[in-house]
Amino acid sequence: MIPVIPPYLSPGDTVAIVATARWIDADTLQEAARIIEARGFRVLTAPHVSTRHFQLAGTDAQRAADLQQAIDDPAVSAILIARGGYGTVRLLDGMDWAGLLKKPRWICGYSDITALHGTLNKMGLASLHSVNALDLTTHDAEAGESLFAVLSGRTRSLTWTCDAAPAKPLPEGPLALLGGNLSVLCSLLGSGDFVPDRDHILFLEDVSEYLYHVDRMLVALRRSGALRRTRAIVCGGFTEMKDNTRAFQFAADNPWGSDAPSMVLALGEALGIPVVTGMPAGHIKTNRAFPLGLPVSLAVAQNQVVLSWQ
Repeated sequence: MIPVIPPYLSPGDTVAIVATARWIDADTLQEAARIIEARGFRVLTAPHVSTRHFQLAGTDAQRAADLQQAIDDPAVSAILIARGGYGTVRLLDGMDWAGLLKKPRWICGYSDITALHGTLNKMGLASLHSVNALDLTTHDAEAGESLFAVLSGRTRSLTWTCDAAPAKPLPEGPLALLGGNLSVLCSLLGSGDFVPDRDHILFLEDVSEYLYHVDRMLVALRRSGALRRTRAIVCGGFTEMKDNTRAFQFAADNPWGSDAPSMVLALGEALGIPVVTGMPAGHIKTNRAFPLGLPVSLAVAQNQVVLSWQ
C-alpha cells in the first residue's frame, strides 16, 4: 500500500478544532486557538467543542456532524482534535470519508483519537499522533512546537534516548508505523478498523491502567492475529499505572509483578522482534508529534534512537 500523505501546512492555512470525545471549556478553547493563530494559522472551531453532554462534547450525532463538517470543508487543511477521554469510536460507523479521500487533510491528536488513526491508516491515509488542542495550554512548549514542526513539514524525524539497545536487530528498510493507545487499539479488534495487513512497526502507549489489564490487552493483541506482521515495537509512555496493592485501596498487596515496559519487552521476546523503549510520546508532558501510516526508519546507536520519515 502506498500511503496518501496530506499536504503540509503553510501560514494562512486553516486548522479546525473538533471534539470527538470530551468537551473543553470556552476559555481553554480560546487559549488553544490563540496559540495556533500565533503560529500563523487560521482557526475554525466546531460548533460543539464546548457543549456538555455528560462527559462528551455533545451527543454522538452532534460530534459526528462536527467532524463530518470539518472533513467536507475544502477550506480546512488540518483537523486538531480537542481532547481525548472516550467517545471517538462511537462515531466511526456513521462517517463518510469521501471528502477526506478527495482532499486529504492531517487529522491530529492522541489517546482516544487512536480510533481515528486506526481507521485512516487502514484506508491508506497518513495521520499525525500529537498533542490535542487542550494540551497546547498544559503541556511543555516543546510538545506543541513538535506538532507545528511536523504539520508544516519542517521536521521529518524524532530523536530520543532509550533505556537499552534492542535485543534483536531492527528491521531493514522503511516500514509503516501504526498503533497508538493500547486500550483503544484493543477496542477496535474485530471491527476491521485496526487490521495491520502489511509489515509494520507498532507504537504503543497507555495511561491509568491496572498492570494486569496491560498484560491482558497485550495477550489479546497477540491472540487476535493483529501482531502477525509486526516487525518491531516502539514503547511510548505508560503513565499512572495501577496495581493490586494497598497503595491503590486494595485490602492486601497482590502485585502483578511486572511493569508495563517490561511486559512489552517480554512480548517482543516472545514474537522474536526488537522493542525500542523510551519514546517521548503518549500521556506525558513531552508528548512529541510523529506521523502514523507512513513508512518510517528506525536507527539506534549508543542508546540514541532516530525515527525518521519521508
